[in-house]
Amino acid sequence: MQIGVIGATGTIGSRIVSEAQSRGHHVTAFSRDASQIQDDREGVTWKTLDVTDASGIAAVLFNLDVLISGFGPGNTARNPADAVARAIADPKVYVRAAAMRGHGDALNVFRASNRLWTYFSPAIEILPGERTGRFRIGGDQPVMDADGRSRVSVEDAAVAVIDEVELPRFVQRRFTVGY
Repeated sequence: MQIGVIGATGTIGSRIVSEAQSRGHHVTAFSRDASQIQDDREGVTWKTLDVTDASGIAAVLFNLDVLISGFGPGNTARNPADAVARAIADPKVYVRAAAMRGHGDALNVFRASNRLWTYFSPAIEILPGERTGRFRIGGDQPVMDADGRSRVSVEDAAVAVIDEVELPRFVQRRFTVGY
């Protein structure tokens, strides 16, 4: 399968690229500036893409079976203050990228469209961790553990996203995962 990943250098996007590549998919990894990327993994091609350029995104779609957006304003795990500052400086960038401003606004854009889409809402707590492949799946409400926490590793979130790509169960719906 030909899978495109926007935000492929980010915390979540990079895990999605790795998960898809490890399962034998060909991945076109999109980044703001792919010229500095040194990644020679078989099946991964890097390209520069401006996530706010609708015509640029439209131009890459014809080569893909699915496009996944892992777009975010910055790496919240490494520099949360910078990510928040970027989001405050231009909150509409998420809607233009169909990813957040709320994420709710972007979700409503998808719901009103005639496109096939699936919207993944990660757990409230999503941080790098172990890839277990074991998690629970939910719909519009967060999945909570026995302690009342909604959490998942970035690695398991990537597993859930690629599982959905391979066996779609949430077409034109939102889903989430958690432990």
